[in-house]
Amino acid sequence: MASIFGMDSAYGRFMNKVGDIIFLSILWIVCSLPIVTMGTATCAAYYTAAKVIRHHKGYVSKEFFRSFKQNFRASIGFNIIYLLFCVLLVFNYVFFQDSASEISFYLRCVYIVIGFVLLGLMLNTYILLSRFELGSGKLFNMAFAICFKHLNVTALLVLMCVAAAVLVYLMPWAVLILPGLVFFGMTFPEERVMKKYMRRPEGEGAEGDIWYYN
Repeated sequence: MASIFGMDSAYGRFMNKVGDIIFLSILWIVCSLPIVTMGTATCAAYYTAAKVIRHHKGYVSKEFFRSFKQNFRASIGFNIIYLLFCVLLVFNYVFFQDSASEISFYLRCVYIVIGFVLLGLMLNTYILLSRFELGSGKLFNMAFAICFKHLNVTALLVLMCVAAAVLVYLMPWAVLILPGLVFFGMTFPEERVMKKYMRRPEGEGAEGDIWYYN
């Protein structure tokens, strides 16, 4: 019986992963509370989900805060710009929501499509930032290209986020597990895309960051 529920058993490994996912969800929520740091928290959460939860390298809190601190300055500009676009988009959608005219209906449809593209672009930007060291211009151009070149993956990432948001709205307690679960789920389609844009490391670096090729 002890072996079944031991830390090295399948059950023990599963429960340990569930605990990591919940812990990651809490870290993302807390670090997203200032709103303007939500992008940085997203960058750190994806990095942690890929490295710790999927590839079992390191610890959740250590890798999350390492990535958060490392990418804070590079991400803050994106955070502000994307936040302004989101506010403007929501404001325009709400403004036309009460109108029954045909034009208003089509405008709301356009805003939904723009929101889809904007969320996909945001996710790709922060995921790339978690892995690459590029200037802001090059990073945005790369995120824009990947967003449309791999539109099926982008659509899947966006749908995962929307589904999680709906579930949290219906079951508020799910906020303790769904963010971490979504980031973990994102790593499966997104890591295949990322490998297409990375050189395979020839040797293990000082921090052993070749985990993403395993």
